[in-house]
Amino acid sequence: MLPDRWTPYVSDDGIRIGLVPRGEEFIVQRSLCFGRYGRISAFVHCKQLPDDHEFFSSVQHVELTPDTVGEFCENMLKSVSYFRSFEVCTGVTAFEKEWRRSPSSEVDLNRFKETRYEKCCRSADCVMLVKSVKIRRCHNCCKLWRILWRHDQKAASDKTPEKGMNFSKMNTPQKRKAYLREQRKSHRLHVENRRLKKKIEELVDKNGVDIDSDLSKTLSELLNKKEVLEKLTPIQAIFIQQQLKAAEAKSPYAVRWHPAIVRLALTIRMTSPKAYEELQGLLRLPSERQLHDYSHVFQAKGAPP
Repeated sequence: MLPDRWTPYVSDDGIRIGLVPRGEEFIVQRSLCFGRYGRISAFVHCKQLPDDHEFFSSVQHVELTPDTVGEFCENMLKSVSYFRSFEVCTGVTAFEKEWRRSPSSEVDLNRFKETRYEKCCRSADCVMLVKSVKIRRCHNCCKLWRILWRHDQKAASDKTPEKGMNFSKMNTPQKRKAYLREQRKSHRLHVENRRLKKKIEELVDKNGVDIDSDLSKTLSELLNKKEVLEKLTPIQAIFIQQQLKAAEAKSPYAVRWHPAIVRLALTIRMTSPKAYEELQGLLRLPSERQLHDYSHVFQAKGAPP
């Protein structure tokens, strides 16, 4: 008995036994043709397998005569059984954009309803059948896979990564390009920063007012006087006192900031981080780390249900 979906029919060149897919449409995926004089031909997707294919090394050729009918039929069943141990080559299913770039390949749109692939690109020398289910493609299609992979890698390396693209989704050439782009950007910013610093120094030298140490000491003594502090609001007095203490401190981390100054700094920092950075260049204020420590003393809890 023939296996399921293997159908015999008679043709001009002999007896054919073909594999058809499930469904109403009659399509012969692969077939064996047994000639009267014992010659066996194999076809896959209507293409004849070459005589040096692995399949023909293990089949016998039995001539059909009145005395060898039984042997001829038994040989057909054995040949079909051995033919079933082969699977169709899946070709190259990846790198679809590169399929048309290889002149020694052809695109298979799966008009024969194979279940191992939807569509693929085959080598022009594809042997069509592989011995094991675990083997996806023949050696010629493996060579084609390497060629298409190199084309794909070259195309990817030529493509500049988009701005904002996740670094983990880039391939190695794209990461290199992104790194060089950020390096150039950093260099431009560094040059611009030096230019602006030089310009500020020139403006200060030209329009600035020099404050010598005696004047600075006089201002400090004036601000420390009780009469001056009494004319200020409480928050102004606290602010000036904190500025004087911070100026005398050996380290910015040695200053014990007043809660009112901490609240003021947090308010400015939450309103505009950039403005807080600019103020830090003019005034003595708590550092970013100190604000983080002050604002994370207690663990935040969700609202009650």
